[in-house]
Amino acid sequence: MPTVACYTILAVLAAPAMIKLGVTPIAAHLFVFYFGMLSAITPPVALSVIAAISIAGSPFWKTGWTSIKLAISGFLIPFIFVYQPVLLLKGEAGEILLAAVTSITGIFILSIAVSNYFSRNLYLIERFPLFVGAILLIYPGWMTDIIGFIIAILCLAPQLIQLMNGKKILKKVFASYRLLS
Repeated sequence: MPTVACYTILAVLAAPAMIKLGVTPIAAHLFVFYFGMLSAITPPVALSVIAAISIAGSPFWKTGWTSIKLAISGFLIPFIFVYQPVLLLKGEAGEILLAAVTSITGIFILSIAVSNYFSRNLYLIERFPLFVGAILLIYPGWMTDIIGFIIAILCLAPQLIQLMNGKKILKKVFASYRLLS
């Protein structure tokens, strides 16, 4: 459905109900607008999936489910607008910055967990805590943010260390190559 038509229908039908439930008007409208645009990747509408299958020659449902898996972070962003209205620039600069950093980090960590890859494929024992850490980072509150950061650091630090060691080895290899030539 075209953007304007989709937003108009959702603004008339869904946004007033959300406002009556206590959601701020701007957050309600951003929520319905964002979710309306996500209909392009979710089956059964999935217009962008139809375009992708015609290019790739892949099956519809497999491509549709893959698009949902890759866009799972996008499905949480409208909820962030609702649960953290400070991201709509209503608050102190420090609060806005903290909410933005933790939300972006949470979405990044969730994307790592869903894609099952950081600097290498993840083990199941790494993925589940990353999901939990991402949700804790996205959920508002300083305690959940601290716990989410700790979980993310504990899960990703070994890979970062391996990645840094690998770069040092590559530098040594390239340095020795220069000496030989």
